[in-house]
Amino acid sequence: ASPGNVKAHYRRGLARTELGDLSGAVEDFRAAAAAGPADAGIRRELARVEALQKQHRAEMKSAFGGVFDKMTQKDKEREEKEEARRKAEAEKQAEEERRAAQEASAQEAAQRREEAERRRREAAEKEAAKKAAEEQAPRAEEAQEKKKNKEDEVKQPKPQEAKSVTWAPFAQPSGGSAPVAAAPEKALSAQEECDAKAQELVESLRREGKIGPGVQQIQTVENPPPVEYEVPSFLRGGAKKKKSKEKPPT
Repeated sequence: ASPGNVKAHYRRGLARTELGDLSGAVEDFRAAAAAGPADAGIRRELARVEALQKQHRAEMKSAFGGVFDKMTQKDKEREEKEEARRKAEAEKQAEEERRAAQEASAQEAAQRREEAERRRREAAEKEAAKKAAEEQAPRAEEAQEKKKNKEDEVKQPKPQEAKSVTWAPFAQPSGGSAPVAAAPEKALSAQEECDAKAQELVESLRREGKIGPGVQQIQTVENPPPVEYEVPSFLRGGAKKKKSKEKPPT
């Protein structure tokens, strides 16, 4: 029935009341009352059906009140359990999040400590390397200086051997007198360069007061050649007699 059809709602409301559909009847009577508010019969029927509906509900409640209370209690307990479960899950999740945050914080702190330790080791290694380099520097300079000195020595020309003083062998004496040594030959002059260096050394030592004024010049000489010496005849004869005396008898 359309909302504006008052009679249709009224008649269907009566039919639903007879059939026991009190909720449907109340709905139809309210629609009819809204469409025809001046009709007193519709309002009386609506009040009567609403009273019947309240009475029916009271009867149902008194008859099944224990069952409803038990159902309500079970529903309440179920809701409480569900609430407790949700609360436990929320607390568990919060605890897991807290632990995860603590682990992340601890891991981050460990990483910071490792980074600090690594930097400390690197600084110590750099300091040790720097100290070792500073200790090795004088040795390297000394080695370089020695190498340079050796190279300079190799580059300098080797001085030639100086000439030596030669001596003449003893001359055979005449008339059986003692042998007289011949006068030594005049020494040959050394190289000019060696003589100049020797003279400079003498002058330097004289200025420092390390030698007296008696030293005039230093000359280097070669190793003298072996002297050929002939034993005089009278000495040779004495040697033979001595040998003959020492010869054992046969």
